[in-house]
Amino acid sequence: VCSSDLTFDMNVFERHIVPSSQIPTVGEVYLSFDLAGTVLKKDSDYCACTVGKLGTDGRLCIVDIIHQRLNGNGQAAWIVEMNKLWNPIRVYVEDAQGARNLQYAIDDLAKQQGTYVSIEWVTVSRMQGAKQSRINYIAACMLVDSLWISASCQHLIELKLEAEEFPTGKHDDLLDSLAQLCLALKPGTLADPPTAEEIKAARDKVIQEAFWAQMFGPDSQPIATEAVSYPAGRCGYGLNS
Repeated sequence: VCSSDLTFDMNVFERHIVPSSQIPTVGEVYLSFDLAGTVLKKDSDYCACTVGKLGTDGRLCIVDIIHQRLNGNGQAAWIVEMNKLWNPIRVYVEDAQGARNLQYAIDDLAKQQGTYVSIEWVTVSRMQGAKQSRINYIAACMLVDSLWISASCQHLIELKLEAEEFPTGKHDDLLDSLAQLCLALKPGTLADPPTAEEIKAARDKVIQEAFWAQMFGPDSQPIATEAVSYPAGRCGYGLNS
């Protein structure tokens, strides 16, 4: 999706974490689950859930992101619980680690609770470099200001740690869940993913701003040049711009 050399700039990441009061109240809610194996062990991987709200302007706001260790029954119950809590348009679940075998348990629990879970099973590539490409898409969305994260997310600290350590960190379940949602919804004022030119323009601007702040102070403003101009309608300066 994006250039394989694109990595997280944590200054950009931090800039896209906003107070919950800035998250739009209107929008469609979607859930994304990245599930671990159904046999629970002491050192088991985490299951992760991302709750996103897609605004009318096409921007995706993450209102919660959570991970926990659960066995198969616990995973099914968690999906139904989160579905009932958020009433999403759709629930995306990665079709891996035998997750699809939970479908019957999910349907049964949902029926008992008088609800329905609209699941879309997502198959991801296992080819070399595929995970890097998926995670890169998160960074690309931030660079063009189409992805924002609420500061009230339960496991925000863990998400930031995963971003800082990727791709060599011990865990990346939260990033996987977030990337899955971004790729499913393709946030932005245009329906298509950010182009290579848009990503380069956004990265150039971030680099120039950092240099300018170091040379002349954090409140100074760089002089705009053609090299850092933004494609129209894609790269704003903030969530409310």
